[in-house]
Amino acid sequence: MGIVNEKAFFLYLVTNLLVLFSAFTNANLSLQGGEVQSPLQNSFKTKMTRLEPRFQTMGERVAHHVKSSASRATILRSRMQEFLELDHDSDYQSTMAAVPGGYAMEISLGSPPQQFMAIADTGSDLTWVQAAACDACFRQASDPYDQDKSSSYGTVSCPSDMCNALGMQSKCSDAEDNGGICQYAYQYGDSSVTEGNFSTETITLQKTDGEKLAVPNFAFGVGLHNSVDFYGVDGLVGLGQGPISFPSQLGKQYGNVFSYCLQSIFSDPSTSSPVIFGRSALPTSDNVQYTALQTSENKRVPTFWFLNLIGVRLNNKMVNVDSEQKLIAGGELGEESIIIAAQSVLGTVIDSGTTITMLDPRVYQSLARLVERRVKYSRTSLQVSGLDLCFDVVNDRDPDLPGLTLIFQDESWDLPKVNAFVPVDEVGQIWCLAVIPTNQGIQIIGNLQQQNFQVIYDQPNARLGWIPANCETI
Repeated sequence: MGIVNEKAFFLYLVTNLLVLFSAFTNANLSLQGGEVQSPLQNSFKTKMTRLEPRFQTMGERVAHHVKSSASRATILRSRMQEFLELDHDSDYQSTMAAVPGGYAMEISLGSPPQQFMAIADTGSDLTWVQAAACDACFRQASDPYDQDKSSSYGTVSCPSDMCNALGMQSKCSDAEDNGGICQYAYQYGDSSVTEGNFSTETITLQKTDGEKLAVPNFAFGVGLHNSVDFYGVDGLVGLGQGPISFPSQLGKQYGNVFSYCLQSIFSDPSTSSPVIFGRSALPTSDNVQYTALQTSENKRVPTFWFLNLIGVRLNNKMVNVDSEQKLIAGGELGEESIIIAAQSVLGTVIDSGTTITMLDPRVYQSLARLVERRVKYSRTSLQVSGLDLCFDVVNDRDPDLPGLTLIFQDESWDLPKVNAFVPVDEVGQIWCLAVIPTNQGIQIIGNLQQQNFQVIYDQPNARLGWIPANCETI
């Protein structure tokens, strides 16, 4: 081939590649209605409210949070173990945990839209709401979902790729009765269950400018048999990273970035704070801190948001959670400055559905010893709350308690004392360390430690961010 012909062929090839690239890009940036724009140009916002379980005293509420957090660790470990035992070339599994006393967000399903409040859970994938046709039902906040009132309701066939995404929790209905539709059955740690039809529906997202966008074919669960202890909510929103999660299904609409701000346990439960999806979820402040997500772990366990926690610092004392690293705090090397412990077997996750942070027992014991040496108040044996390390601050309205710093490989998260300790009586006289040990092999950063921070989940850049915030004013 001559030089001229070679150049002509090269130009022809480049031109066609550019055309193909442009078509591919436009296809991936198009919304359902055909409008071409970057997904990060869309920002959506919904309300989040804090839930409290039905208990009379602060001690009983905290005790409930401790018990539910411990159960949550067992469930997450079981979920991880099941993932590790599966052949992920052909299957995927997701389970979840009921967490009354957490945080709930608003969602709109159906045509016309039906409004619901559902627990926001970064530790699971399936979004589901209770059905009007349920045969085992829990008392909920609003009217249940009624598929007969929606013109956009659809079923998921079985077998199908979408149904297979549920993994071992999916099953096919009897074809003679229901035409072979996809059904799900999720079991909790306390043997309670939710079962129903895996379906599709139009979900309505409200942009930050008030405009609404209806997105069809959102896959969710219609709960028909729900023996769960939910209170004040209508279901659950799965904010994990698996293929059927809320972020995974709707990420092309907003660019796979979202943030929330969890209000303090002392805040008025009637107030709300935002959950933001899209560009507006990224704070413009230079004070935002980021740490890398451990995405390599998601090849084995797709759902969770893994972080590389290597240490916990208290008043310039450091508890190391990585046996292969030696961390020096305060520029001094000594027994009180460095404590070596084993890293948790299954890693560390951040979870909006767990209340109390849980650490490896050896790490917790080392931290507890440092707290006892640092805190000037008398330790109390009051065990109403279920927390182990409690102090009587007498009449000190602003108790002298230390904060807690979570040390990651690339950044440190400084938590104030109200994120590290919690009062367990009505007058604020008994304060307890809001951390408990777990022998489940997984460490969990709970929602109490996240309160009064805007937490950013930036999946495209594989990072998690945080910045102190007044949640009600975002």
